[in-house]
Amino acid sequence: MSRVLPVRDRTTLAKLGRPELQQLAKRERVKATGKNSEIIDRLLTKYPDGVPRHQTPVVLGDNPRKRKSVSVKEEPDAVRPSVSTRRQTKKRKVDASTIPPPVANDAVAASGAPSARSVRFTSDWVEATRTATAPVHEPVAPASAPEPPARAPSPPLPPGDKDVRFVRRELTRLIDDGVDLRAEVDDLAALLESTRENVKDSEADLKELSCMRRSLEDMVTRRLKSQRQLWDGTYMMKDKRAKAEWDTFIGDLYEDMRLCKEEVEEELIQERVPNFDDDKEGKEDGDAEEDEQE
Repeated sequence: MSRVLPVRDRTTLAKLGRPELQQLAKRERVKATGKNSEIIDRLLTKYPDGVPRHQTPVVLGDNPRKRKSVSVKEEPDAVRPSVSTRRQTKKRKVDASTIPPPVANDAVAASGAPSARSVRFTSDWVEATRTATAPVHEPVAPASAPEPPARAPSPPLPPGDKDVRFVRRELTRLIDDGVDLRAEVDDLAALLESTRENVKDSEADLKELSCMRRSLEDMVTRRLKSQRQLWDGTYMMKDKRAKAEWDTFIGDLYEDMRLCKEEVEEELIQERVPNFDDDKEGKEDGDAEEDEQE
């Protein structure tokens, strides 16, 4: 005769660990995936009054196919789901092979020992109670071990063959780079010298252009303002007098430009060639001062 066990409500199910809760859900043919609260909701949906407790203990990691002995399971008929006829026949064969032979009532009564059926039921009930109420031990991180004392610094090792080869490769690379750098410096020095010469030549051209600009502004612009025939096409007339005046103006203009160019060239020559006369006079003055001091 099976015993009616207390049911599991939401509070009792919440106290179970996740492996036990999943095992219970699989046994009750309920989906065992998702959060614990979802599994509990599915169980309570199937059993609104609470999930019934079974006499069969829930053993974690126990595979029924690999058990050496099969114990007698007693569950309520109202709660146990229906199984196929083949499975029931197989279960009867297994139960018949594992149940020990009956003992005479007189011997049992004389010895006062309980029957095998009651002993197995009691042990299963105790084991199921221990499994359901056993605390779930979570792994605890070990306490940090004390740090070992700092070791004294070891003396530096002498350089080996690899270090020597590395240094030689670096020296070779630096020497090769130095040759390229020297060639680049020589090219830049030559470019700098040619740039300086171009600047000097440009200075001469700039001074010449400046002189021409001043001459044009001083002569042409002023004359154009005072003499209208110079810019209104008078030189194109057939009048010989107007033509003579234009030719005179052009001759004076070119003469002024030639004189200005000569002045510029003379200034450039004086800047490039040192004045030895000034050095000679300075030396003579220094000798005269020394004679006076003596």
